[in-house]
Amino acid sequence: MKPNWLRWLGRDFPSAYEIAVRAQEKSRIVVGQLGPRRAADRPTTALDAAALASELTALGVRPGDALMMHSSWDRARGLAPSPVALVNTVREVLGPDGTLCMPAYPQFSANDSDAVFDVRRSPSRAGLITEIFRRTPGVSRSAQLRSVAAAGPLRAELLGEHHLSPYPSGTSSPYAKLAKVRGKVLCLGVGAEYNTMFHCAEDILRDDFPVSVYEDGLLAIQVRREDGTITAVPAYERASRWHYCADAARMLPYLEDLLARRTIRGVEVSLVAADQFLERLLMLARRGIHMYGFQFPSPSRVVNR
Repeated sequence: MKPNWLRWLGRDFPSAYEIAVRAQEKSRIVVGQLGPRRAADRPTTALDAAALASELTALGVRPGDALMMHSSWDRARGLAPSPVALVNTVREVLGPDGTLCMPAYPQFSANDSDAVFDVRRSPSRAGLITEIFRRTPGVSRSAQLRSVAAAGPLRAELLGEHHLSPYPSGTSSPYAKLAKVRGKVLCLGVGAEYNTMFHCAEDILRDDFPVSVYEDGLLAIQVRREDGTITAVPAYERASRWHYCADAARMLPYLEDLLARRTIRGVEVSLVAADQFLERLLMLARRGIHMYGFQFPSPSRVVNR
């Protein structure tokens, strides 16, 4: 068995050349996806609903899709006059048979024994757009640490079992179930590395994942459900490993062939099929390639083999 400090780092030490190549690769990815952040770089006018709908359709969003959306209003404000208008346009593209969902993580402190996650009232810390969506009538929210808000015909199927497993991105999570229903993940104004499905591989493989992710232990979250009752929901948190040695951006070269990308008014937008994304993540993890260590084999040798 590997010593604990080796499990922290991953399977193998990289060479200096590998570190330099991947550092350059990550820099290119991050710089390319920053988008127009300064006020002077932002468009002075926003797209109207019809223009944005046309762009999303060209990207690959279709009526009836189950869509998980990650976003940053600060970086995507040129796409619509307001966050509400942006959400409404996405929902119009999906139509009445489509389901829209977004991450809606609550602020939660493991050190506060009195903390209660109220699915009806606790703000989402995943961005302004997610908080506005969470407050929209007809939107439900799952009762787990990596909570998801959803509206549409598949919301109960996606959200209903999230609290049953302590693994926030495991098989009973909305993230994994999105792949099961052949949904898609849309990133607006954030890089594809913000896709929460990156965590599905570790939560599905669990002990077969190459490194030990959950070194912070099991939490018991007090959750006030939609009916007002309070229950204890077990959840694993990956805070230590996530903060100190996780890097999803460096995984993108292994997934690039799956991503549809467009630049809309200077805003980087991407779309990926959830089932293909998850299948690739699991394949990579079984080969020892993940975002928590320092192993960097060439993407072309891994993906195209």
